Amino acid sequence: MKRKSYLLALISISVLLLPTIVSGHSYVEESEPSEGEQVEIVEKIVLTFNAGIEKVSTATVIGDEGEVEGTVEVESPVLTIYLEDMLPSGEYEVQWQALGEDTHTTEGSFSFIVDAPLEEEIDEELEEIAEGQTPSIEVESETEQVTEESEEVIEEENDRDDDPNSIVLPIAIVSLIIILTLIFLLRKKRR
Repeated sequence: MKRKSYLLALISISVLLLPTIVSGHSYVEESEPSEGEQVEIVEKIVLTFNAGIEKVSTATVIGDEGEVEGTVEVESPVLTIYLEDMLPSGEYEVQWQALGEDTHTTEGSFSFIVDAPLEEEIDEELEEIAEGQTPSIEVESETEQVTEESEEVIEEENDRDDDPNSIVLPIAIVSLIIILTLIFLLRKKRR
């Protein structure tokens, strides 16, 4: 009877601890700009992780002309890269490395595109703002475009599951139950 109680307690503790062990890794859950997004102006890049990260976590922005200068600030679970200069038009890749609060290191990358407006357009908009006029930007069409792009991204994210831990937990639990059942049956046969 004592062995059954001991075995039951061991199984219960294992099942309760397993989810915290398996799901502790920190991965980018959301970013601004997001993967594949086309933007006009980028002042900062924000990465939001699915779990806590330590201050030593880093990220680098790489463009056509090499590494982009910026300052990284970590306020768990958010990592922000403040860019020193405006990014010229081109494709950029953000490479990140995060030390999770669970002491596991994760890394990854994503890309986005900058389609910076011409200097003349910026000057005209600044003049209109200075004169108190509303800039001649077509906000409605841009809002519709962003909404459509957001809906597409949400659909893509729903279609695929990028969390590498999503399948690990069920497999680990089933494996643990099978192993413990086999141990129990083998010990029972020996008697």
